[in-house]
Amino acid sequence: MKIDIDNLQDKTLVTISGKIDTTLATEMHQIFEEKIADGSKVEIDAKKLEYITSAALRSFLILYKRLHASGGSLSFTNVQPTVMQVFQLTGFDTFITIE
Repeated sequence: MKIDIDNLQDKTLVTISGKIDTTLATEMHQIFEEKIADGSKVEIDAKKLEYITSAALRSFLILYKRLHASGGSLSFTNVQPTVMQVFQLTGFDTFITIE
């Protein structure tokens, strides 16, 4: 897993590549806590994200709730079919913007 965070003028762009298993989801969650401010508009580019576990979903959900509660937003772009299938099966696509 590799995570790049770019603070742009109107949003925070997070690019994630690789696979996120249970262990890496904990690392990803810590990165989100340290580097993404409350109230931010966050876009996650998932073009190179190959695989996620339920632990990764939990980290995304925590980030979504934190941002939403503080007036921010979370969206995903370029989601690969295998990851999209997980989002659809779990209902994430019903409350998180996926473009």
